Amino acid sequence: MKLKITDWLKKHLWYMGLLVLALIILAPILISALAPRVSSEVSADGLLGYIIQAVSAAGTILLAYVAIRQNKKFKEENDKAQERLEKIALSANELSVIGKVIEYETANITRLAEKVDRYYTACSVDGLIEYLKLNNITQDENGFCLAKERKESELKQLFSNLFDEVKLDFHNFDRIDKTSDAIFDMQEKTMNLLEKMYEVYSHQSAESSESDVSAFIESRRVFRNEMDLLITRKRLYLDSIIYGQISYDKIKKDHYGKQKESQRDGQNEI
Repeated sequence: MKLKITDWLKKHLWYMGLLVLALIILAPILISALAPRVSSEVSADGLLGYIIQAVSAAGTILLAYVAIRQNKKFKEENDKAQERLEKIALSANELSVIGKVIEYETANITRLAEKVDRYYTACSVDGLIEYLKLNNITQDENGFCLAKERKESELKQLFSNLFDEVKLDFHNFDRIDKTSDAIFDMQEKTMNLLEKMYEVYSHQSAESSESDVSAFIESRRVFRNEMDLLITRKRLYLDSIIYGQISYDKIKKDHYGKQKESQRDGQNEI
């Protein structure tokens, strides 16, 4: 009931003000007209001055009321504008962070794909044979030995670069064991085949290397599949950020949270 009365007063406040002003102005006139026997010292000039002062007071009150309403409205609009600015600043900051995440993920995919291709190309049967032939400068056993050692050093460096890239990648955190096994097996099979080739070319062994080649080819296939899967998962995650409706909080949680976790676990392994 109180709320209804309050609402009614707010809606008819303007009319009530006019009514009060009219009563103030008309009060002396009504008193003189309705009670002529009552002696009054109010003259025409005094009545006119009274009316002018009443109107002036009403105008002052009205101006004060308008000023208060304008200040209130200005404050509300200012608060809304400030809130919009804060939202815009927050959105700009979030977009900046998302942009950095996209840039970071794109660079990671490019770097990983390059390292995988370098290692995969270096660990090929034709590549190993060609390397031993071209780098046998002295065309004797010593030349083959030096060529083999240089190739081993190259493969170890490529292996180290690739493994460092993979072991701290949070996209592959749930498959790190399988991925690591594929990389290590590829490294082992490549080194075994390189040693077998060296023995054959240097005439230290006449045994067939067919089983070693078959094991190497299978290991190379598994390695390629595992690396392609990892790169695909990273690209799908990047596409979900660019084209999907992922919130900033989820991106922050998925990226920074898992990245810190994978880095911590990687340091523990080291």
